[in-house]
Amino acid sequence: ALESGEGDLAVGFFPDLHKAGFFQQALFKTSYACVTCAHAGPAVERMTQRQYLAARHVVVRPDGREHLLDRYLDDKGWQRHVTLELSHFMSLLSLLPGTDLVATVPEDIATVMERHIAIRRIALPFAVPVIDVQQFWHRRMQHDPANRWLRGLFHEVNRREANEGLRP
Repeated sequence: ALESGEGDLAVGFFPDLHKAGFFQQALFKTSYACVTCAHAGPAVERMTQRQYLAARHVVVRPDGREHLLDRYLDDKGWQRHVTLELSHFMSLLSLLPGTDLVATVPEDIATVMERHIAIRRIALPFAVPVIDVQQFWHRRMQHDPANRWLRGLFHEVNRREANEGLRP
């Protein structure tokens, strides 16, 4: 969409946009949170690696994109028991309540979910990878005044210090 001009700005983790013809600007770093229904999911504060891998996972892959976590688990040779795959994070809001499903989502998504449904955060049994959230734009928009204004505003509103927003 950025290449064709349909989109002006992409914000998130997009390793495929680290290539010629695109500009990028760091906004913040975040990580992952393991969440489940507060009333029906596993009633634990921390899972062992075996429990985590054996849990019934719902995985979100927007537009079929692989997450940094998927690569991390593959590199370790670990396979989760994936019960369901979704294309939108907000689908979890109607899916998680009343189930024992587990979802591992970016911290910011977990924070939004907490505003809408009762979830329990469960500590992951491994050190989670850090997600670099950036904004990207096509080179044709580099000097466009409206796009520069949008990028500046988005950076001002969303930038964070190096460790701000990361949970232990």
